[in-house]
Amino acid sequence: MPPRRAPALLLPLLPLLLLPAGGSDSAGEAGLATPLLFMLPGDTRDPWGLMFPVATPMANLSGQCGLNTWRAPPEIVAAFDREDGAIDVVQKAYGTLFSSVTRDFLEFDNRTFFLPPPGLPRGCTVEDMAKRPGADDYLLALFCEGNSHGHNGAVLLSGDIRRNASFRLDPQNRFNFTRPNFIDHDDIHLIWQEPQWLDYQISFQQYTTRGFEPRPQQCNDIEQRYACKNGMCVAAPTGSFANKAACEPQCTKPPEPPEPPCNETIQTKKYCDNVGCGMRRVVTMRTSSDGFVWSSDSSCPGRVERHLGDEATCPQGYNLSGMILPDPELDPPELEFYTIKPFRIGTTQRLAAHATLYVPR
Repeated sequence: MPPRRAPALLLPLLPLLLLPAGGSDSAGEAGLATPLLFMLPGDTRDPWGLMFPVATPMANLSGQCGLNTWRAPPEIVAAFDREDGAIDVVQKAYGTLFSSVTRDFLEFDNRTFFLPPPGLPRGCTVEDMAKRPGADDYLLALFCEGNSHGHNGAVLLSGDIRRNASFRLDPQNRFNFTRPNFIDHDDIHLIWQEPQWLDYQISFQQYTTRGFEPRPQQCNDIEQRYACKNGMCVAAPTGSFANKAACEPQCTKPPEPPEPPCNETIQTKKYCDNVGCGMRRVVTMRTSSDGFVWSSDSSCPGRVERHLGDEATCPQGYNLSGMILPDPELDPPELEFYTIKPFRIGTTQRLAAHATLYVPR
């Protein structure tokens, strides 16, 4: 057996991006009460401190509590200003989704728990929530697990956190938990920008790392373990089972057909990870007028994503102007975008975003 490759370290970087979304982008626009850091070269010498990369060792988390029915560690999903100066806060914690009201993020009142929508399957997690300004119209995004490589079905629900204790699926029943609104990577962040909803999305681009000579994928590039997902044994780098034989007795559905040997594929990305050996993560965007019917990914106009794998190809060729990409000259060739969270600056129509980058080394 060939020696196993040592795991790579991930170096997270936290930049701030300005996003194209229409409206004025003047820094002096009325209503711009919040200073935007890193607008000028001198801002990088701000006394708050310089940005710097941090390396953390990889760890096997397969023994930790798994995702189950929008289960996640306690965290704030979204926060919305109220007319009385208080803030509506939506949080998810240990299988529940709830809202409360706060003025200082220390004390929370008027807690309301939301009921899971009927038919919610295991393996769905809350990703984001956004509000249409001036209306009690909230959009909730779930991702329902499709496979172990982060290709998932996005399911959108609407509701009013101040009046209802539940969210509803598409009223025309065009989309539901078995027919997702679209399929893409497991990162979605919503915002309303007149006259439509925007989803700033991490998606995939087929990619060859600059300076890397493509080669047949080696079996030891990714440790092949297995997990029981939605009643099926699937390959998962951090799965609880060392092989399919150990996994299958724990699942209720028949096992999947055997996967082709890994040496039948070509590795074009220098470092393989949980999205494979030929794709990198980039920033793209989708739009929707009603929150249910979404445009195709801006990186590949016209593509329809209805089945797992549709989002990993672009038969007509990628639209580079519809992506935010690493700089080919200034950034490391292995750099990828991991998450992106858009927000509005003050009361203006100007959007910025907090992005997480990572670089395998």
